Amino acid sequence: MSTVTAQETLPNLLRATAAIVRMTHGPSCPHRPVHERAAALLLRVADAEETGAVLRAGERDAALRTAHAYLTDREPAEAAA
Repeated sequence: MSTVTAQETLPNLLRATAAIVRMTHGPSCPHRPVHERAAALLLRVADAEETGAVLRAGERDAALRTAHAYLTDREPAEAAA
C-alpha cells in the first residue's frame, strides 16, 4: 500500500508544523495566544518562501527555531534556550 504525502519543501513543513501547533494547543490551553502567534509566524514565512515576499529581519530564522522547538520532545521555551 502506498502513502501519498506532500512534497517536503520548507513551506509545506512549516505549514504542517503550524497545523500540529494548533491541534495540540486547542481552546483549553492556557497559553493558546502564544501558540497562535507561533503558528501565524510559521504560516507567514511559509507564504513568503513560496511567493518570494520580503520578510522582516530574522523572521525566517525565528520560524525555523520555532518549528524546531515544536517538533522536538522539549517545550518550545526550553528548545529556544
